[in-house]
Parts: sequence; structure tokens; C-alpha cells
Amino acid sequence: YEDFKIVLVNGKNTNNLEVGEIRHQEAILQLTNIERTLIDITVRPAYAGGVFEVFEAFKRAKDQISVNTLVATLKKLEYTYPYHQAIGFYMEKAGYTEKNWSKFLKFGVEFDFYLAHNLPKTKNYDKKWRLFYPEGFKFYYLFNNKIKIKVKIFNFTDNSLFNCCPIGKVEITSFRNLPK
Repeated sequence: YEDFKIVLVNGKNTNNLEVGEIRHQEAILQLTNIERTLIDITVRPAYAGGVFEVFEAFKRAKDQISVNTLVATLKKLEYTYPYHQAIGFYMEKAGYTEKNWSKFLKFGVEFDFYLAHNLPKTKNYDKKWRLFYPEGFKFYYLFNNKIKIKVKIFNFTDNSLFNCCPIGKVEITSFRNLPK
């Protein structure tokens, strides 16, 4: 609709947990709050366009969400699968404070898990979160104000954050010995 992508989801019965109503023109729309939306797109990244878009949503939501609401909502949803590992992973890599993302480690990290369904054979593994993620997640392109930015993740499994730099005509051929 106009500049927005609307995804109508009919999934798990949650008695409208974290669902509110807004009026748009002459219609009343039911929408999930930001915290519930982050959970929904972590569970099904395709709803947002894939893991890169989910990561972007976590970055943009960083100063807008209540982590306590995110934790409480996830607990109420009672998922069998350890989606908390993916949520914590996204939060850590998006630059949330350790105080916030570590709340998801408290759920426990007992099983290996995947950031998305049907990952390619070439994938990486984060030991802390026991999470497989796509190899392409290491290098991610953003377009901001028509300037191409290359986001590089150094020592991704060593819990470092993203480092951004304009790339212009820079070509990087080896990522093994890059500075932290």
C-alpha cells in the first residue's frame, strides 16, 4: 500500500497479545506493537524480506522498544523453539547494550539453532548463541543518503560489533587479518 509493505499474518492463537488498533482513513486496523513485530519477524524472517531486513528492523527499533516488554511477550508466546537465541543475536549485532541482549542468554542456550529456515550449506556459527547464520550476513550493504556503505563484521563469532566505513573503490580480498 503506497510506500508500505503490509503482511497479513494468521498464525498462532495468542488472544491478540500485544495487538492494538489504529484508525487509517475510514478503517480500523489491528497491528502488533514493535516488540511483538520483532518477535514475529525473527520467527519468520520471510515476513520482513529476510534476515538482513530483520537485522535492520532491530537496528531501527533499538531506541524505541522496551526490552522488558520484548522478554515478557516472548515468554507469553511459549515457543518450543529457542527463538530467544536469534533475538539476542540480532540485538547484540545491532549494537544493543549487553545489559539488554544478555537477558536472552538467561533463557538458556542449550541447543544449536538457525537464524532462518533452509540456510545454504555455506553458513557461519556463533558459539555464544549456538546459532547458525548465513555467510552473507558477514558483509552487508546499506544505502543511506545515496552513499554506499559497506558494513563489515570483524571477528563476528567473537562478539564484536559492526564497523561501518564508506567503501568507494576499496576492494578487500582477505578478511582474516583485519584490525578490530
